Amino acid sequence: MDSELTGRAFDYRPVTKDRWPDLDRLFSASAGEELGNPSRCWCMEWRRPHDEWEQQTGEGNRIAMRERVEGGDVPGILAYAGGEPAGWCSVSPRPTLSGMVATGGFRNPGRADVWSIICFYVPEIHRGMGLMKGLLRAAVAYAVDHGAKIVEGYPMAPEAFGDGAGGSTTLFEAAGFVEVARISDEQHTMRYFVDGRR
Repeated sequence: MDSELTGRAFDYRPVTKDRWPDLDRLFSASAGEELGNPSRCWCMEWRRPHDEWEQQTGEGNRIAMRERVEGGDVPGILAYAGGEPAGWCSVSPRPTLSGMVATGGFRNPGRADVWSIICFYVPEIHRGMGLMKGLLRAAVAYAVDHGAKIVEGYPMAPEAFGDGAGGSTTLFEAAGFVEVARISDEQHTMRYFVDGRR
């Protein structure tokens, strides 16, 4: 999957076992950043029980993510610029997100045809290039290619964007998502319906 965004080419690939070193390098390099730093979370917050995730901040979460990827799980999409990892979007079937399912906030949590986009990460040097838009498109395409009937996201309203990890409602709207519920005044649940029907 290739894209041309603001004059720069990006390539999008699923995080398969052979791409673990790229994800490792991208996340590890984020440690010095003020916003959107995944070197503590390793995108494991909703992939394991929340108390375990909190106790394993940093290296423990890194090991847990590595074990998942090396075990054959594909937890998301990497963007590349010039062959180097330049961004990340988490996308997975909802049943694989045990921490999220455990919250009890979802109907039919075991539906494997519902995929969730939890978060994004774009390093500071690549921000402002529209890379999240490309990552979102690539994540939806990957989910649909692997059986998703619904792709779900949990973005923030633009005025409460914060570190941008969950994306914004305007980003998701532009990609064809519609609001189906609200987690709070600021955070929405939005869905992309593959067959166009709600």
